[in-house]
Amino acid sequence: MGWTQADIDAMEARRAQNKASIAGNRANLKKGPVKARKASDNKAALGEANKPKKRNRKVESNMQKRCVTWFRMQYKREQLFSVPNGSHLAGTAAQRAIQVNTLKAEGMLGGVSDLILVTDNGVYFLEAKAKDGSQRPNQREFEALVKAMGYEYFIFRSLEEFREIVEQLIKK
Repeated sequence: MGWTQADIDAMEARRAQNKASIAGNRANLKKGPVKARKASDNKAALGEANKPKKRNRKVESNMQKRCVTWFRMQYKREQLFSVPNGSHLAGTAAQRAIQVNTLKAEGMLGGVSDLILVTDNGVYFLEAKAKDGSQRPNQREFEALVKAMGYEYFIFRSLEEFREIVEQLIKK
């Protein structure tokens, strides 16, 4: 599948936004120390204001680890890999903002599914969610985008669901 002009224009716009954001952060660092902000301000600055509760992230992370372990014990040819968009960044708020901008410039894209499965039959996108978890808006946008391109996207809420999905996809 090729890229449309709209896709290319959107990528160029994101690239320009990332460059501007990085330049702004560098300029702010040159100004010297920043006055202390409330924790809620830092979260908003890093785009973390609407992230799910830590409990759900921990549940999802543990489930995803079990799923990957099961998969790697079952399949050798097929490839399953994670997209670590939810990585914990260290340092001050300014340092984390720089790290986020660097990751974005390197290609990090918010909303990408947690796992990508590559088989002889195709490429599939898999999102781990806790029983009561829901997708963030950028995850819903990513799901709609890949489905519009003709790819399949799945949400799983347990190891059992993950196993069923994977087994069906590999049997195709």
